[in-house]
Amino acid sequence: MSPTPKGWGRKGGNPPIAPNEGTSYGVVSHVVLDAMMTDEVHNSPILSKRERQCLTYLAQGLRVIDLADAIGIKPKTAEKQIASARAKLGAATREQAVAIAIRNNLL
Repeated sequence: MSPTPKGWGRKGGNPPIAPNEGTSYGVVSHVVLDAMMTDEVHNSPILSKRERQCLTYLAQGLRVIDLADAIGIKPKTAEKQIASARAKLGAATREQAVAIAIRNNLL
């Protein structure tokens, strides 16, 4: 009998389920998990105050139009700030940018 893989319980049990194998993770949750498991950011870039504000409001679930109103800028400007933050973080999506920023203590 082979030794039980670490983390599978005392008697072996079932292996951990990968995010794409029958789980019901939401899109954001899946992206957050992916970002947490990989290392997309090297030498964490510095985000501007506005970029951090926009990502913080996105993390709280606000839509762009609502976050723009909350910080007193136009929605188009908010979109540009988010795009700039994504580029600095090397993120493919807004959700991934939020996850990377949180993981790297940028928010």
